[in-house]
Amino acid sequence: MKVYIILGLCALATAQIRPVDIINNILGWNSDRIHGWSFEYHKSHDLLLVRNSNTCYLVHVDDDIEKLLDSKNSRETFEDKIYQQITSHTGESKGDLSEIRSKYHDIRAVAECFRHTVYDLTPSS
Repeated sequence: MKVYIILGLCALATAQIRPVDIINNILGWNSDRIHGWSFEYHKSHDLLLVRNSNTCYLVHVDDDIEKLLDSKNSRETFEDKIYQQITSHTGESKGDLSEIRSKYHDIRAVAECFRHTVYDLTPSS
């Protein structure tokens, strides 16, 4: 009986770890949420994907932006800046799913932006 209790407690403790987080960290995908928008950094594709329930914004990540995404404080500041740009509709241009395929080669981003309005976003300096 004690074995079953111990196994149950181990299962409960293990259930607290989300396998998606482990996989995302291995693949270099980081994710945050601000005001209903998710910010996902797809490191292997140099893409920051910002999306809500019906819109996707694609931000190309160069070396300077990648440095900002490395630390938590600078990442949060950068994400706030991007959120302000989205709400003010500055630096955006209409995009589509084929652009995600051809420019970024990111199948996960294509799946996440399916049936969403897609925009390219150029971060303001």
